[in-house]
Amino acid sequence: MRSSARRCAGDTKTDSVKERRSGMKLIDYETKQTVRREEAADQLRRLADDIARHNELRFDRDGKHYTVDVADDVVFSIEIEVGKAKSEIEIKVKWRST
Repeated sequence: MRSSARRCAGDTKTDSVKERRSGMKLIDYETKQTVRREEAADQLRRLADDIARHNELRFDRDGKHYTVDVADDVVFSIEIEVGKAKSEIEIKVKWRST
């Protein structure tokens, strides 16, 4: 996903490729950005469109192209936490690889 997000001092991005015991590589990508609410919603829409229309996610990292196929049946969960100092929404989509 491409983003025109503003980067802030506290923003982090972690890319790593880990080797599993089976020899299969695990790609682990995480990003945190401070963006306006509307930009966050746009990124969620783009992600949802990629899953719904193309049944896959595509992204580029460190000059490499990755494609992740998304299964027809997924486990979808939403967690909402509301606190005095901060609140968050966590969205997870999980599936078994074939």
